[in-house]
Amino acid sequence: MCKYANVRQVQNCESKSDFIHKFKISAKEAEETEYGILLCKHSNNYPSDESLFTKLKEIRKIINKIIYTSKQTSYPFSTLIHRNIIKNI
Repeated sequence: MCKYANVRQVQNCESKSDFIHKFKISAKEAEETEYGILLCKHSNNYPSDESLFTKLKEIRKIINKIIYTSKQTSYPFSTLIHRNIIKNI
C-alpha cells in the first residue's frame, strides 16, 4: 500500500531529483512486498495467490521504467509531471 502512496506523492514533488527519489522509494516498497508474497507462497499458514506476484512484477517494471526514463531524459521537470507518466497511476 505504501508504494502507491509514494507514487501519488510524486504529483507534488518539487524537482526532478525529488520525482526520481519518490519513485525509488516506491521501487523499494515493491521489493519488500514481493518478499512478503514469496514468504506467503512458501508458508503453510498463509494463503498465496500467484496472480499477486504477476501483477507486482508488472508494477515493478513500470516503476523502474519511469525511473530509468526520468534519468535519461532532458525534459524540463514540469514536462515530466504533466505528461501521462503519472496521470494513469
